Amino acid sequence: MSLTHLQLEELFAGQREALSRRLMRLVGSKELAADLIQETFVRLLGIAATQTVLNPRALLFRTASNLAIDHLRRQKIENRHIRETVPLEAAEQVASQAATPERELWGKQQLQCVQTAIDALPTPIREVFLLHRLHGYAYHEIAAMQGISESAVDKRMNRALKECWAALQSKK
Repeated sequence: MSLTHLQLEELFAGQREALSRRLMRLVGSKELAADLIQETFVRLLGIAATQTVLNPRALLFRTASNLAIDHLRRQKIENRHIRETVPLEAAEQVASQAATPERELWGKQQLQCVQTAIDALPTPIREVFLLHRLHGYAYHEIAAMQGISESAVDKRMNRALKECWAALQSKK
């Protein structure tokens, strides 16, 4: 079945607590689990828009778990690279990671697209988004600062991410 935005939001609302517990067990951080839930929502928006989903709940949990595992793998690799030293001869033979002019232009265009989408957000949603993503505040901290519930913070973050995702998709 093809999922609508409303069905996807209802699925997340019904499974948020269980999904949060599962991610907390995997990554050991409430804030990271919340970030992974947001990223899962964005991923499922993209999947639901292009593919038929037979078992939405299973896809939700599998996507979230895969994102958590990917995060843990990246973290493990980063930690390993920090501990290791690379001989100069080996470092000289590694291909340059510098962006090509085309890739750099594409990145700047993507960044401008997201910035425009963020600027177009209603003020309360933009403030929550920037407090969390730019300044690193946790949901409970934002809720206390704004005088709103954590659920309201979560809903505003979902809206901001949807708008940013939609802006990027419209540029493809």
